[in-house]
Amino acid sequence: ITQAAKKLYISQPSVSQVIQELESHYGLHLFDRISRRMQPTEEGRRFYDYAYHIIALFDELEEGAQHWEASGRLRIGCSVTIGTHFLPGLLLRFRRMYPELTITAQIRNSTQLEELVYQGKLDLALVEGLQSNPHLTHIPLSTDKLVVIAPPGHPLADRDRVEVSELAGQPFVLRETGSAGRDIFDGLMASHGFVVEPLIESISTEAVLVAVASGLGLSVLPEMMVRQALQRGRVCRLQVGELELERQFSLIHHKNKYLTAPAQAFAALCQAMFARRALPAHADETEEKREK
Repeated sequence: ITQAAKKLYISQPSVSQVIQELESHYGLHLFDRISRRMQPTEEGRRFYDYAYHIIALFDELEEGAQHWEASGRLRIGCSVTIGTHFLPGLLLRFRRMYPELTITAQIRNSTQLEELVYQGKLDLALVEGLQSNPHLTHIPLSTDKLVVIAPPGHPLADRDRVEVSELAGQPFVLRETGSAGRDIFDGLMASHGFVVEPLIESISTEAVLVAVASGLGLSVLPEMMVRQALQRGRVCRLQVGELELERQFSLIHHKNKYLTAPAQAFAALCQAMFARRALPAHADETEEKREK
């Protein structure tokens, strides 16, 4: 007790009092007092092991907390279009900035991502369309067009202009409800007095594209997702009058979410890449080789 008091710069009675308080609080007998000597009991030894571990953890906290952000975890989400075209390039660049950071990404539709961010299961998400949750911060990034496509040889494919009313009754192959493009299309058709009941719904944009190319129906997909298919003649673009299909790309996070330095850096990188309309992943890799 005397040696402990010296190391702690407190009085000997203070140390004795703390020991008594610990024994009383935990209901343990920490020391055997025999012939004016103190020997730790079995309970005392176990108590010491726990205390030593707690103090070691505290020391680790003091030394390591300042480096946590750079070596922690960042959970992000992306919609299908962004995940296909932008995510690979984003992750390549961001991993060079924070090589020790663990990054996990989920690709879902925008409605699902909004809910995951709200529940705190994602730190940030790149989504399409306008978000309505008042608890989320919405950072606009850029806009993108949706196009109506048809299989080659479709009766409407050779027309210079197609009226909205001519789409009514046509078989459609669409993304699932909850995806931004689908919700925008359904809303615009409803504003013209039409309800579209798709022949096929899919969570896969590629599956929708293959179905249209096979002649199963029309669809509405992001322009960037069908650009190559249009160039190769797999599908045809319909010029639909009075149907303006445009969507917003945004970065969202919970208003009460503390954004770490890596999270803020990721947000800044997203804004920079979308500001210059970053190229798809394969083109981004070519650019990286040029930079090297």
